[in-house]
Amino acid sequence: MIQGSVRLALEMGRKFRLDGTEGQGYLAETSNGRTQDENTRCLPNAHHDASRGFLKCRAVSEKEVRSMCSFIQNSRSTEAEVDCMFVDRWSPRAFLPDALPQHQIDALFEAARWAPSCYNEQPWLFLYATSAGARRLFASALVERNRSWAQRAPLLLFVLARRAFQTNGKANRHAAFDAGAAWMSLALQARRLGLYAHAMAGFDVKRAHEILGASEDEYDVLAAVAVGRRGDATQLPSDLQAIEKPNDRKPPAEIARAFEPNA
Repeated sequence: MIQGSVRLALEMGRKFRLDGTEGQGYLAETSNGRTQDENTRCLPNAHHDASRGFLKCRAVSEKEVRSMCSFIQNSRSTEAEVDCMFVDRWSPRAFLPDALPQHQIDALFEAARWAPSCYNEQPWLFLYATSAGARRLFASALVERNRSWAQRAPLLLFVLARRAFQTNGKANRHAAFDAGAAWMSLALQARRLGLYAHAMAGFDVKRAHEILGASEDEYDVLAAVAVGRRGDATQLPSDLQAIEKPNDRKPPAEIARAFEPNA
């Protein structure tokens, strides 16, 4: 087993990937050569703003990768060595209400737009709210249990999927699958920014369609999402405090098995 200490503080300025064949990864540095530290809130590098410091990558050893991973601590363990971002991502409910800068919001959707999709249809649509009034309206579609905590998050959004291909109007049965890939991209990018994203199934679908002005014939509203920095769990009701931690997963043998045709 690869123990839970194999973690990475996943933020935009501390970007690396583990290369299993070379035993190396890549660590992002600012243009002034200083590696971002655990507590730095990093800036996106889309415009290579020299005043902020664009990011570049340098090779690091596997030992250094493991050292970096130790910054994030949780009880999860893996049965194969994987990039830390997968076990580092989880869905807290306690959020700080602090507003997110626009460049971080832009980075979330930039990550989502690069997700793969059938015929490159890109059927996803993210409709989001940041102002107090818009967030209250979005929160009104959530079930009470979700609204009790999600309304504190500075960014609320809904994930939609277009039901038909734009090219020929035929039903796209892959749309939800593809939108899920875009959501996961957003969630992982959130961690690179020092944020958390929590997706929710508990909302009134019809109410969501009404709020968003999205045709039920054209779009499925798949999920609501709260995004922000993690807050103090003591702000939650006692029943939610008890589950405010990363949960576990089924063992690999239950989710994947080799197929062999009958002899």
